[in-house]
Parts: sequence; C-alpha cells; structure tokens
Amino acid sequence: MLPTPAPDLSTFFLGSRTIDNIIITREFLTDEEYNCKLYFTNLRSNSIPSTRGSFLIVHGFGEYSSRYLPFAIELAKKHFDVFLFDFRGFGYSSGVRASTTLKEFFQDLVIVLNNVNKNAPLYVLGHSMGGGVVLSFLKLNPKVKITGVMLSNPFMEFPRSLKMNFAKRLAGSFLSRHAPEFFMNPGVDPHFLTKNPHNIPKIINDRLMIPFACTIMLKTFMDIRDIIFKKIYKNHKISVPLLFLISLKDALCSPEFSLKFYNSLKKQDKRLVLFDDGRHEVIFDEEQPEVLEKIDDFVKEIEQRAQSSGGEPRLFTVPSYVNFNYSVFDWKKLFKFVVLVVVLGYLGKRRKRIARTVLSLIGFQGN
Repeated sequence: MLPTPAPDLSTFFLGSRTIDNIIITREFLTDEEYNCKLYFTNLRSNSIPSTRGSFLIVHGFGEYSSRYLPFAIELAKKHFDVFLFDFRGFGYSSGVRASTTLKEFFQDLVIVLNNVNKNAPLYVLGHSMGGGVVLSFLKLNPKVKITGVMLSNPFMEFPRSLKMNFAKRLAGSFLSRHAPEFFMNPGVDPHFLTKNPHNIPKIINDRLMIPFACTIMLKTFMDIRDIIFKKIYKNHKISVPLLFLISLKDALCSPEFSLKFYNSLKKQDKRLVLFDDGRHEVIFDEEQPEVLEKIDDFVKEIEQRAQSSGGEPRLFTVPSYVNFNYSVFDWKKLFKFVVLVVVLGYLGKRRKRIARTVLSLIGFQGN
C-alpha cells in the first residue's frame, strides 16, 4: 500500500496554517553574521501537547524541506515538535543555487539548532546529503549533544557508477577552487530515487528540485567523505545514539559505504535497519510506515532507558564555540610534495657521494 497523497504545501507562504489539526508556521531565519536567510518551518499538534521533544529534519541534495511535510505531519501526530528548513542555495532560502560549501552547511545547521527548543530532547533525521552533513558536523563537534540521530541513506562516498578516480577528484578540487560557478551534471537518475512510478513526474516537474550542481558542490561532497573516512578524524567520536535506515537497492548513496562506516563504530550506541527492496527515498515510498515505526521504536528505547535510570532523555546543547574548520585539499602542500620528490630524486643519483661526505664528517674512515 502506497503512502497517502501529500497535501499541496510546497507553495510559498509565511505565517501559520492548520492542516489535519496540525499548526504549520513558516518564517525566515535571518542571520547577518553568516549573511543568509533560511526558510524555516515548525509543525505542532493543535490538540496533542508535544511531550516527546523536538524533531529536526535535514533534507538532501537537490531538494527542499517542503517535500517532507506529510512525513513531518505524521511525526507531529506522535507528540513531536517538528522543525524543517531549506539549506541556503536550496528551496526558498537565500544563496546561489546548488553552490554551497560544507562550512556554509554547518553554519545553517547551527542557525537552526539555535532556534529549536533547548528545554526539550532533540532528535535529528538527516537524509542523503543531509545525513552526511549532520554526521560530519557531529564528528567535528563532539561537544554538541543531541538526544538521538537518524540517518536515512546518508551520503558517505560517491557511487561507483560515477567512477570518481584520482584524476576526477584532482580535477574537481581544481575546478571548485578556480571555477566554482561552473555547472555540472551530478548524474542523478530520477528513477534511482523511487520505485513508485507516480512519484517520477512529481520529481521531474518540480521546479524547486535542482537537477544540476556547481563545481563547488563537488568539493563539498569530497569534504564530507574525508571527514567521515579519513584517518585524521578517526579519533573524533560521535557521542549520540545512531539509527541507520539503509536501502540495499540505493543506487545513489551506496549501502556499501554506510555499512562500512556502521561496522567501524565499535563502541557506539547504534542500530541498523535494512530495507531489502528500498530505493534512495525510502521515506517517500511504500516503506514510509515502517520508517515511522522504526523511528518511533528508536525514540521509545531512548525514553525507556532514561526512565529506568530515573531521569528524562538528555536535553541537547550547542556550545558557544562550534568548529567549522576541517582539513581541505591544499595545493601548496602538493607543490611542496612535488618539489620534495624532485629533490630526493636528484639526491638519489648522488647518494654514494653524499654518504661518503657524511661519514667523513663524523670521522668514519673506510672505502
């Protein structure tokens, strides 16, 4: 059985509307420090108090938050205070389309976190690129305490179909630095997103869905991958419970890399749910009721654990200092490396003469 057709809420509006006894409030979050305006949505039940805490949904690449409103309504009915937003460069938020750096994504996330109720538990669901942004942000900022995080087919590595070899990665790094505004085809086939044929025309005809990306986005994705898998961040622990929602037939964010990362978390509070026939947007397909059920079970487990210890699920905190910095590809280091290789090659041809000179300097006599 397919999910109930969504009410048409993708049209722009500010203020409040009520649908299915759920109050939907929309506004722009304006931040002068980061020079952006984020389209921000809050859903709460008009009749049931939001007793379980806050729930933040972080959308993926090429899409926008309004697509998740029917899903968010179901969460609001489960006693959550639900929040959604458009990243800059997507949906109705400010910014050049599909031209956002990872640092800017982090800044957007902090802006939203600072506008969510801090006197309640917070659960975060990140889908696709949104999952990669949330995961890399938590790895860089272990002092950010969130009650629970759910990752729906998160981006962790480029699919093998793109054949992202060393030459392509090098070219991508160069173009993102020197020609960040160039368009590129990200290679997203709409039929990879869903197995519901009725969703295909909605995706193709939706003008807010972005079928392209600027080259700067290529670097953004490479940065997410590096933070998740590079050895330099191996000791950056994630101190929140994690729920992985992974589709085994996802052709965009390969389950291979999600499972690799999941298995690398040796001492992590983690859970794994596999959808054998799921596609990339499992949230919008026929698996949606099961996704909601698994999320509900995950939250209930956290709640029951807190109650058994005589308390409530921990509140979330954002420290005054948030780390937006991470290691990036450095052309100066590459130049120094090339110079070093050339010098070592030159010295290698004269190694015998150099060795004799060194030995004579330390007083060693020999042939």
